[in-house]
Amino acid sequence: MTRDKKLEMWETFGSVLWFLLDGAWMLDWRLGVTLLVAPAIFCNLLTIIYVEKLNGSLLAVLAVNSWLLMNVFWILGDMYQMGWALLWAKIAFWSGVSILLSGLVMHKSYKQYIFLVFYRFRRFKFHKNGVDDKVQ
Repeated sequence: MTRDKKLEMWETFGSVLWFLLDGAWMLDWRLGVTLLVAPAIFCNLLTIIYVEKLNGSLLAVLAVNSWLLMNVFWILGDMYQMGWALLWAKIAFWSGVSILLSGLVMHKSYKQYIFLVFYRFRRFKFHKNGVDDKVQ
């Protein structure tokens, strides 16, 4: 399996697990939340290994992982009344914002950087006619 296919696989698994995690939270299913937190984090962290190491793509994947961690800490704080978790959710949020803004400052072409960020931030990826529209 190619590196791109592995990235796509882990992004898809991570997105589905994240969706189910949010659904379990909404429905107040503590067991579902408990079972889904670790696999959702694991799958999304694996995307860091397989993403192309272009500044915009890597930074966007790091920001997406910050977003997931923000969501997880918020869920834990809400469902299990863990007061410290909201602080960590805010730290994860501001980390993600900082990562994205630092990339904007560091990247030579802000238009290319913004394109790479939005390309990586898509949750589910569809391809026209089954053809991969990979960013170069």
